[in-house]
Amino acid sequence: MKRSILYLLPVALALFASCGRADRMRAMLEQAEWMNQHDSLFTSDSVGRALVRYYDHWWHSSDLRLRAYYMLGCAYRDMGEAPAAIHYYNMATEKADTVHADSATYATLFRVYGQMAMIYGQQNMPAEKKEALSRYGHYAWLAHDTLNYIVSYEQMANVCYIQDDTLGVYAYTDTANTLYRKFGFQDKAASVYPTAIYAYLINKNYSQAQKYMDIFEKESGLFDGEGHIARGREQYYYSKGLYFMGQEEVDSAEQYFRQLVFHGYLYEAYKGLLSVYESKNVSDSIAKYVELTEQALEKWMNNQQGTAIIQSSAMYQYERNRNAAITNARKAEQRGYLILFVILGTMLVYGYTRTRLREKEVKIKQMDREYTSILNEYDQLKEEFQLLRRDYDSSKVLPNTAMLLEKKQERIDYLEEQIKIISSNLRTLSYAKREKLLKENEIVAYFIGKTTITPKWCAPKDDKWRCLTNIYTQYMPLVSARMGNSKLSRQERFTCILTHLDFSTSSIAMLLETSVSRISNAKNDASTKLFGEGNGKQLRKRLINIECENDVKSFSND
Repeated sequence: MKRSILYLLPVALALFASCGRADRMRAMLEQAEWMNQHDSLFTSDSVGRALVRYYDHWWHSSDLRLRAYYMLGCAYRDMGEAPAAIHYYNMATEKADTVHADSATYATLFRVYGQMAMIYGQQNMPAEKKEALSRYGHYAWLAHDTLNYIVSYEQMANVCYIQDDTLGVYAYTDTANTLYRKFGFQDKAASVYPTAIYAYLINKNYSQAQKYMDIFEKESGLFDGEGHIARGREQYYYSKGLYFMGQEEVDSAEQYFRQLVFHGYLYEAYKGLLSVYESKNVSDSIAKYVELTEQALEKWMNNQQGTAIIQSSAMYQYERNRNAAITNARKAEQRGYLILFVILGTMLVYGYTRTRLREKEVKIKQMDREYTSILNEYDQLKEEFQLLRRDYDSSKVLPNTAMLLEKKQERIDYLEEQIKIISSNLRTLSYAKREKLLKENEIVAYFIGKTTITPKWCAPKDDKWRCLTNIYTQYMPLVSARMGNSKLSRQERFTCILTHLDFSTSSIAMLLETSVSRISNAKNDASTKLFGEGNGKQLRKRLINIECENDVKSFSND
């Protein structure tokens, strides 16, 4: 009896120690959550990693695992490591049991997705932010958190503006305003308007902008008696500056733009001050603020970690699938050698296929470069031939003119034959490959470069537009034929080409030296002529569908 008690003593001590450790870890988790809720910054990932090591086991509840991974994600968020934060937020959502969840689990989930949306927004990744906001609102509703549910609608308006969806901005703003008023948040209802105000100002609808500015400034409770906005909201001064620029009150606009400098919004500040001095035609100041604007934009872009976040998300998916494969392999251990054989065989096939694809890709890119060179030479030769022919026909015959005409005609005939051969080869490619090659073409790269303002910026010349049209026609023959038969204007045709190439409305307006509203109208008019319905928002999708009429299978796979 005494021996048996002695044998049980180590087990009892281990159980006692584990109970003590469980209490300590629960206290550590609750302390970390308290710090996070009270905006205390994590300076290390040690606590988060300790929590994950302890709780990430099947015998702990899914809720505890969710909370542990959420805290680790928050630690990386505070440490400025956005990709790692996104990775562990994704891991946290994977741990949640949404089938048997209660309101506490839903509350943690909406906070996780809210943090993900914030990071995606900071890194200028609107599509990912929109998806995170959708889940944020969904779980806030399930957690019976009405306020955060409405906040998801309010933040959606900002995403819509970034995605060039002005109607979406107004719709989400109105919905958020209505819900805030319905549930008694009157001051918050008035605070939803800044994005809509900015959209109205960009579209030069100053009367509507002023209407919502008055509501925002009088009813939101965000302004003091001297008209200063609450801390963290100072970016609104850029909208104030734009409004006064539209009213030709340049001095008032300048005051607001200079306040932005003080509050650290350097890009908006310098961009606004540049417009001020352009209106005053002060050349020295224009040069100064052009350079400062470019520096501020470059600094902002250098801080973006979007690519790293995408890679982190991809790695998360990879690890998730890998872990699932390992689990399944353990359940069916007797088939391990077969699985290994399949993996090795797949790797060999994959390696062989990848090598062949790379070789094919190199050949295709070489063909694309040759094609561009041939088209440019062909275009130039035809122009030279026509000039020589005109002089020849007008009896302005120079020595050797007839011989030059004959040689140029021979070269033109040869190039035409080469164009037919390469065009035939290109049309055997899937739509996805043709689109990829077109977007990587040097003339398209030239137009993409022209969407960034520089001190020596000028609009593309006619020869560049002609070169773009020639290349586009060869890669997208069906669309080009439809446009050729639809009597599109020059602006409508170029708008269609750039829309198909996924240029934004504002970029197209910049390249064609016109307004955003005119490009929107051009999209509607082109859609009417091409498809009988003036829906400019569906223009790119419909152009793609035309080109994919003979490539339906490839398009569905893409």
